[in-house]
Amino acid sequence: MKLVNKIIQYFYFILIVYTLTCIPGCAAIFGGSKTVTIITQQDSTTVTVIPSHFRGNDHTRVVDMHGKTGHIRLKNKTHYYEIKQERPGYYTKSTDAIIKSFNPWKLADIGIPFMCDIYLLSGAGSTVVPDGYGGTTTQVSNIYPFALYIGSLGWIDIFFGHWQTFEGTYNLPALAKEPSIKKADSTKKVYVKNVAINITKDSMVEVYYKSQGDYNQHKSYRKDNIDDSYTVKHSIYRDSLNDYLLRWNYIDTTKGFFSFVYKSACYIRCTINGLTINTIGNNTTFQLRSEWKLYGVTGDKEIYRTELNGSAEQQNFYVSEYTINNMMTSALSQTLIKFLELDTVSKCLSSRTANMKALNDWDTIKVGGDAGRATNLQEAVKAVVTVKTPEGHGSGCIISSDGYLITNYHVIAEDSSDEVKIIDSDGDSLKAKYVRSNTSYDLALFKIEKSGKYPFFSPNLSTEISVGTEVYAIGTPTDIELGQTMTRGIISSKRKIGDRTLIQTDVSINPGNSGGGLVDSKGVLQGIVNASLIRYGVQGIGFAIPAHYIQDALKIKFVQ
Repeated sequence: MKLVNKIIQYFYFILIVYTLTCIPGCAAIFGGSKTVTIITQQDSTTVTVIPSHFRGNDHTRVVDMHGKTGHIRLKNKTHYYEIKQERPGYYTKSTDAIIKSFNPWKLADIGIPFMCDIYLLSGAGSTVVPDGYGGTTTQVSNIYPFALYIGSLGWIDIFFGHWQTFEGTYNLPALAKEPSIKKADSTKKVYVKNVAINITKDSMVEVYYKSQGDYNQHKSYRKDNIDDSYTVKHSIYRDSLNDYLLRWNYIDTTKGFFSFVYKSACYIRCTINGLTINTIGNNTTFQLRSEWKLYGVTGDKEIYRTELNGSAEQQNFYVSEYTINNMMTSALSQTLIKFLELDTVSKCLSSRTANMKALNDWDTIKVGGDAGRATNLQEAVKAVVTVKTPEGHGSGCIISSDGYLITNYHVIAEDSSDEVKIIDSDGDSLKAKYVRSNTSYDLALFKIEKSGKYPFFSPNLSTEISVGTEVYAIGTPTDIELGQTMTRGIISSKRKIGDRTLIQTDVSINPGNSGGGLVDSKGVLQGIVNASLIRYGVQGIGFAIPAHYIQDALKIKFVQ
């Protein structure tokens, strides 16, 4: 009886210990996570580990790096981590950490019950001894109940814990330097106006190679044409490229708030029209084909165009919006440098006469009329229209009886000048044809296609700006339903920006007023409403482009 009680005690003790520790398996308990070593190729690199999904206390962590080496513990249940490298002046690069190495603790999950079964089958755990009554009895060792339990139920551990774990060391690839270009002092300012995507069917291809050698010899083992087409009129990459141009001193920031009014800059349009995705082992390369166009400040004059290729690569590429955008931005920025360094583009940006030549190529347009000229505020209201574009609306000022009108260039929707509609003071919707523009002055000229006699403004062509003069802003603030709204104020000041001037006024100006008229009590056009300073606690600071600039900016002549 004492032996039975002793066996039972051992059994319950071992059962409790095993239930608490071993049923999940050694792989789950001791091999559920792994401390890995991370090695970078450059000092001063910030390494961040981002889990594919968040469980419990698993979260994004920054690796404590000592020089080029750091250590961090990764959890097998997370399956995948993104190891992101960041360093000032270098492209951000991500490397995948995926569980794919054999988890050695799984050997314990198999080996322990296997050894227990061998122990039991060999009979080493039990011996036959005399019972003292002339017979025999079987006596078991103290570990027999444990071996029996593990040898039977221990095989369940195979289903617990991961068979795979993370690699012990991750040698991260060297970061590539962000492209940089030194701008010559004589080079004009330039900015990217738009990056469009127009990838037709069969213009996007995925090609697979087993090795870099196969890639160099163009020996692919698989090629997939993506049948879908992609068209995006205005992609997010414009802002990324302008960030680079700002860093390279190609974008003018010297005028502060007024920089966008008088850009005095050429601009670039880019269209992505092809993409090849090469997968070379665990390395992925994006090869972009794109068309680049350079425009002068006249807006409608294309100075130069060319097609260029750019590429970007990443090891262990993981498909996500973040990684795709990084790759696209990297390829585009490299292509932008190629474009700026082209001999023709460099000469265009360095030429002081390129924009003047574009202006000289224009024929002078005579505007005005013998009837319909605004002589008071009531007539001035009728000479202001709403300019409706696919992206919103602004205002415009009719400057001739046959329907020529002025608005701000920034009112025109990107690539949509042929879709502009005019809503007059009677609420009628009219088509208007784009004539010309000058981004340097933020002015654009349209002509209403419907023939007729229109009320129009007579501009103040004097260069004198009288501070204190009572003026009225007429336009369409905020909503199209508020067309021909008039507000009153004064000319508060005049602001010098480089070699040009802006009218400052305290007239109430809101989004939608841009391109509208700033007129005096006699209905004379003093300026084209352009912008207002909108900040918390700031009111009554608006700006207009003086009317006397219209003639030179758009090469038009006002006649009586």
